[in-house]
Amino acid sequence: MTSSSRDVIDPETISLVAYESSIKSGTHGEVYQKQLALVLLLRLTREGKNFRLAYELTSADKFDDVVLYDKTAKQWIFLQSKHADGKESKIDLNGLLPKTNREKGDFSLYKYFTSYMIIRNRFKGKTNFVLFTNKRLDEKLTTAEDCLTIQDRYVDEYLRFTSKGASQKLLIPTESTIQSIMEYTNKDLYSLKDAIKQLFTKGIITDQLLKYKVYLKNVLTESENCQVRFTNTFNDSLIFISELYRRLQSEIHNFKPIVKPPELDVKEIEYGSINLSSEEFKHLADAIENLFRGGIVSDYLKKYEDLLALILTTTVHGQLAFKDTFKSDVVSKAELYKMLKTELSDMNTVITLKKKLFDGKDLRNKQHSVLFYAEASDVRQFFTLLTLSVHQPEELEPFIVEELHSWMKTWLRPDVLGKLTEYDDKNAVKDLDDHFEATLKREQGNSKPYLNYQYVSQYCNKLRSRITELYPELNDTTQLYINRVLKCEKEDINEPQYSQVSQFDRNFKSELSLNLDELFSADDNASDNEHGMDDRVSLSDKTCAEMTDSEFAANLKVKFAQYQCLVLTADPGIGKTELLQYLALEHQKLMSGTVYLFYLNRLQDSKEAFGKEASLNILKSVLSDKNIRLIQNALENISNGHITILFDGYDEIYKKNINKINRLLELLFASKQIQIVISVRNHEKMALQSFFKKHKINVRYFSLEPFNNENIIEYLAQSWKEKVESDINFKFYSYSKFLAEKFHSFCRVPLMVKMMSKIYKQRFEQFKETSMIDGEDEISYLEKEFLEVEHIYEIFIEKCLLVKIEDACHGIGQVDPNKQIFDGFYLDHQLLAIEFLDVGELKLIFNNPKYIKKWNCIQKNHYNQFEKSILLNFVNGKVFFLIIRMLSILLRPSCGMILST
Repeated sequence: MTSSSRDVIDPETISLVAYESSIKSGTHGEVYQKQLALVLLLRLTREGKNFRLAYELTSADKFDDVVLYDKTAKQWIFLQSKHADGKESKIDLNGLLPKTNREKGDFSLYKYFTSYMIIRNRFKGKTNFVLFTNKRLDEKLTTAEDCLTIQDRYVDEYLRFTSKGASQKLLIPTESTIQSIMEYTNKDLYSLKDAIKQLFTKGIITDQLLKYKVYLKNVLTESENCQVRFTNTFNDSLIFISELYRRLQSEIHNFKPIVKPPELDVKEIEYGSINLSSEEFKHLADAIENLFRGGIVSDYLKKYEDLLALILTTTVHGQLAFKDTFKSDVVSKAELYKMLKTELSDMNTVITLKKKLFDGKDLRNKQHSVLFYAEASDVRQFFTLLTLSVHQPEELEPFIVEELHSWMKTWLRPDVLGKLTEYDDKNAVKDLDDHFEATLKREQGNSKPYLNYQYVSQYCNKLRSRITELYPELNDTTQLYINRVLKCEKEDINEPQYSQVSQFDRNFKSELSLNLDELFSADDNASDNEHGMDDRVSLSDKTCAEMTDSEFAANLKVKFAQYQCLVLTADPGIGKTELLQYLALEHQKLMSGTVYLFYLNRLQDSKEAFGKEASLNILKSVLSDKNIRLIQNALENISNGHITILFDGYDEIYKKNINKINRLLELLFASKQIQIVISVRNHEKMALQSFFKKHKINVRYFSLEPFNNENIIEYLAQSWKEKVESDINFKFYSYSKFLAEKFHSFCRVPLMVKMMSKIYKQRFEQFKETSMIDGEDEISYLEKEFLEVEHIYEIFIEKCLLVKIEDACHGIGQVDPNKQIFDGFYLDHQLLAIEFLDVGELKLIFNNPKYIKKWNCIQKNHYNQFEKSILLNFVNGKVFFLIIRMLSILLRPSCGMILST
């Protein structure tokens, strides 16, 4: 059998940068092939493989659709895809082993064996071959045991597709099939033997001789006067070389040039007949292998060192390497020599032709034919390396989407990922397809670039940027997270973790008319205990087990799998929301199921619908339709995928909405596939416990620990982009340590640390510029720096507003808090506080025309005005204050402004 001869590709010596390709397009099969390439690109990148991918690689012959090289495994994988439109299309015995047109059938094993013979000569390294198709196998093949048998086989995960009926098959040929493939492959060599015989016996130049001119250049030699004879190297030594090649063939690609051992003398000499037994060939092959693997020169190798020059040569750098002629075509040449020696009376015959046989012009043509000689071992090896992937999915686009979502799960918060629609998915696939097409068309001529993980990263970075543009909440580059510690309560604990409920936190969202004097006096009379926490809200001293946030995320489906619900409790400002965002993302990275994150203070205003699963309608404002269907399927036991849902802020639900949210929870708890995590402030824990007791929910409680000094310093370091180590950054270390100790009770609340970092950043920069050497001077400086401790909340509000004003003024000049601009910002925050409280008596202020105009201006421009505010956030058009206690200070009568009017 013939093939087109090309340069050998050795990825261990030459980088895989570009390859020759002729891209075809316009058929359904090509779309399937392209999607297969895209899925593999994404999967290999996700698995962290060091790979190269070629598309329509010309030198891969019939296995050219998608070619992969795994640099770590040093392995090539050649994939040929075949897509059929007909749903009932099957592969029968005649499709695999056709009796006619064997070189044209889509699944002809004759054709693919020939490609295997070509590929193993062109590509150095281990090889595997895959025929990938949506066709199924004909049931009658199970009874075709006189030709071949079929077994299931294992393939790497990135080559597996979860689809009903999809399977990977190993074909085992019978002896008759092996003989049939050998005869088909060797027929051209036999024809050439007959043509050479006619040349020397009758002087006839046949078309077969002209076809194989290049191949014959090492077999025949021609003088200027058209005299032709066999070359000096076309002799018995070919049989010796061929036998050694067969024995070393599987490992020869691993043998690199070595420093020539001085005790080994490899020199060219004349050879006569070489007769070695099978056992002697084995020992010699082993000795050569040991030479190139470990530099060992054995006595057996020295015994036959005169023969080594037939296969080895010394390079210009003094290294010992295999000759270029030591390759697979030596097998066919040796077989050709044996046949001609048997059939010709004299191998030294010289004949004179009427015209020259070899034309230099033809020899310069790179596209020429080479010959193979196939043996039974070659056919068996091909079938060992071949995988028939049948009954594969009709469409591969869903698998591209699945891979894109797997990538998104590593960085995209579940509260955003859950909003992505099927339309978003289709756009992402189209952009990837366009990116792929543009890359293939960008190169000149038929040269195309090998693709790797960096190519995939380019596309993923563009997609990430686009998603970030669509969802502004992802643009918060100032959001920092410090790893936290959680305490796990004993399972028999039923009492809430508080002794007296904060009246302000309990009542601030009520729709009922409030007595404002009582409301604010309740906050004014609050006192801090020795630890800096409200006496009214103290941590439980029950015995608890501690764990890190990452351990908690990892154990949701392991240690805590038996619980339907896990509850996270904490005091105000401790960082429940940030913790849930961290847990949701980390758990999403770890598990194969689906993770959702919902904020109950935003979700509660959504409307219910009518019907069996009316409560799910609440989720439509925060989930795409496909994700709603996923939850519906779990509730109806249609799917078996696990779902983890995290709800943030049960304590922030308005009283009027609590039953609606509880109905949603009750619906979700009905599914064994759904596990729920809820955060709640300590003072609302009892209400949640009552709900769980009523519905017999298996629940476990955890409390979030406040910041310790190390947490405070680590947060400041990240916020100010400083190193924590005291020995290399002593200025930061002394400043942050003093701040953390001075305000320890205050900064145990992470939200306060965030404010501290904003407010004191500029002061720290000034401190860095000082040149104090004496330690006492530094302590004196820092004591003055942090002198204002008395009315810390009022100071924080004032400083936070000043920071906001400086942002608005682009940092130009000093801002006097007594000026009109400060009063304007203060008034804005007071109006926003009233809107956030949603209390009827307070909202009467909006009847005043003066404040109506001011409020309309705020609503029109709030995104630009308040996007950098330390005190509040805007989400989906609604205001949220970062700490509730600030509201009482903003609205206390002593502030004047609105309340005085």
